[in-house]
Amino acid sequence: MAETAASFGRLDILVCNAGTSIRKMPEAFTDADRHHVLDTNLTSAFVCSQAAYPVMKVGGGGKMISTGSMVSLFGAPYAAAYRASKGGLVQVTRAIAPNRVEERSAWHYMKRSEATGRVRRIRNDVAELFYTSGTTGEPKGVMHTSNTLFANVMPYCARFGLNESDTIVMSSPLAHQTGFLYGVMAPIYLGGKVVLQDIWTPTSSLPGA
Repeated sequence: MAETAASFGRLDILVCNAGTSIRKMPEAFTDADRHHVLDTNLTSAFVCSQAAYPVMKVGGGGKMISTGSMVSLFGAPYAAAYRASKGGLVQVTRAIAPNRVEERSAWHYMKRSEATGRVRRIRNDVAELFYTSGTTGEPKGVMHTSNTLFANVMPYCARFGLNESDTIVMSSPLAHQTGFLYGVMAPIYLGGKVVLQDIWTPTSSLPGA
């Protein structure tokens, strides 16, 4: 981190993207297997974040981005260490966010950046690259910004009168646009809760249906 700052004058963004997995049943994992996965996926992000923080603080702030996984939410028999590492990464990131970054939201960070002349066009930057399935035509990639995504989410929530006290049940995969918009973006917009289902079971989702 110090070498990067010395070479470029500052450190603005840290991306923790290292990842590996070993597919075995939990009882088949050796200590070496477990340490290899956890050290690569979780410990590396923790250590890099610790090292980046003082360098970013000197430069006036920065952003730390960790690549998680949906398996941090869903259990499965294989790759237990991978799932544990991604669950841990989610919690480490949540712990770092309020304690290590002075500006706690993108909007506050944008206002501070404008004041120092370093403008971040956050709301109109590409936030999602979505590939269509090509059901009725050739597959194509669509670039969505935060503005275009929320242009769908905000009127949807208003139409149904949703607010932070509501709980959204989402059975669509998060890799599908329906799951992403209303299982991820809508709860973020509302500041509400979401229940995610990896397998659709109407009786548990809608008792009495």
